[in-house]
Amino acid sequence: MVHGKPLHQATNDEQAMQVLREKIAYAKERWGCTLFCVGSTATAGRPFYPDVFKAVAQAYPDVLLIPENESTRYLAYSAPLNSYVHHKVTSTPAGARMVYPRAFSVLMAPDGDRPEDHDALVTAVRRGDVLLFNGWYDNDGVAKIKKLYEEASQ
Repeated sequence: MVHGKPLHQATNDEQAMQVLREKIAYAKERWGCTLFCVGSTATAGRPFYPDVFKAVAQAYPDVLLIPENESTRYLAYSAPLNSYVHHKVTSTPAGARMVYPRAFSVLMAPDGDRPEDHDALVTAVRRGDVLLFNGWYDNDGVAKIKKLYEEASQ
């Protein structure tokens, strides 16, 4: 804040780590939050180094970090956000799972699936991927997501 107004500027990895730690500490204390979508994961024209997420994950091993962007190494410390609805991403990249077998992603799927992608999303859920949807109101996407999870659990 400068003169009471927010100032947006490039930061470095150390500052990013500190800001994330402070915000997570506050949200955990105040509201008991454990899921954190990190909406901007770049500074000075490059993504945060994976060590940012490593340090934050080590400081808060009981939270899930969901960075908006990803590198393969991010999957060692977080569950990157991918978009099924916008980009038809149906799972964590196979290469990332080869390096980190327990890696998983959060896939934005507010409308549920399309018939041509149903099997791929069921497989993704079985492997640990999480489907993100609009759960604060009843909609067709909620029913589709429930069906995917039910089928994945069989």
